[in-house]
Amino acid sequence: MGPIDKGITPEEFLPLEGKKETAASPQNAKVKKAFKKAKEAEDLSPKARSPLVRQASLREVKSLSEKTEIKKKNTEFWDCTGRKPNKLGGYLYHFTFKTGLYDLPEDVLMKKFFEQYPAVEPVPFMWNSIFATGTDMNRPLFPEKGNIMNKLGYAIEHSGKEAYLTLPDREALLSNWEELRKSRPGLLPLDIISGEGIVGDIEFIEAYIAHDGLLSTGKEFVHDHFYHIERVIFLKLTSGRDGHHYEQEKYQVAVQVASVYKRILLIDQALKEGRLKIPMEEQDELRKHLELFFTSLGQSVDNISASSYYDNLLSSAKEFLSTSPTDVFRKAPDVKSYTEKRYGKKLEPEELSKLWEKMGELTERKDIPPPPSRKKK
Repeated sequence: MGPIDKGITPEEFLPLEGKKETAASPQNAKVKKAFKKAKEAEDLSPKARSPLVRQASLREVKSLSEKTEIKKKNTEFWDCTGRKPNKLGGYLYHFTFKTGLYDLPEDVLMKKFFEQYPAVEPVPFMWNSIFATGTDMNRPLFPEKGNIMNKLGYAIEHSGKEAYLTLPDREALLSNWEELRKSRPGLLPLDIISGEGIVGDIEFIEAYIAHDGLLSTGKEFVHDHFYHIERVIFLKLTSGRDGHHYEQEKYQVAVQVASVYKRILLIDQALKEGRLKIPMEEQDELRKHLELFFTSLGQSVDNISASSYYDNLLSSAKEFLSTSPTDVFRKAPDVKSYTEKRYGKKLEPEELSKLWEKMGELTERKDIPPPPSRKKK
């Protein structure tokens, strides 16, 4: 029996007077009487203990938990100042644009904005497009969009050099969405999962394939709402217009992402299991760059999932996934710069594209034997 198994037995949890007496038991009448007096004096009995003391303790724990949830959503641009219960469940979190940022020249502010890549945070005026009721980039928006966003728990308020933002957590958003569906029968369900902190490339890729979106509970909460969750909301609200249907087109893109992802996983697994029938130096070259391929696909998915319109969704998928996922390094300089800093080395997109073709040849030529079959016991 390991040390973890050596716990307290169920009987040891019983109160003293609840144990069975035996001939060898020390629980004689005198001991029982002393124990009873001790309980009364020290108020150890659960029945006698003041319920106010227990409730205060629960309030303290709840308060600490609430403060933790609020604090971990603070960002470089936005301070999370509190939260309030959402009527249908979950919480609505309140943010204030940090003091002093409004006073910065626009070019300085935008420089700070781009330096945050990959999890850039929107500045106040960017949120105006979320509630727009007229046109956005010459595209007509349905008049009730702003009202719908309010119903879902979103709000932005400008006051002089201050800005106040309200965003729903996952539970609040999903419950508000279901309430909205009651008045809009054709509206599709919303499938959002949550994640702690900053998720890795693989988790982000898998979340996009299997769900509508991923909402961080930590410092990327604001970023995820603006660049990913709101985009999904808009795509679902406009599904069925102009011949576009969310389920069909998201499925097409998810299949492309899954196809690229599968190739990387196949090579990764074959390398780990020693099943690649190519020279060792070629295996070393693949092994050295595999993480870059996961990263490049993650960055490609990040760009694709920031699309608000169907034509952008499909064109982004074609742009970043039709040849090599590492094309994102060539087509998006900020992604290339970020990745070079992350890995501490200069990237050569053309060489990576050739390596991607090599990976495709390996999988298509069946140079990766299947894993040995497992015999049933």
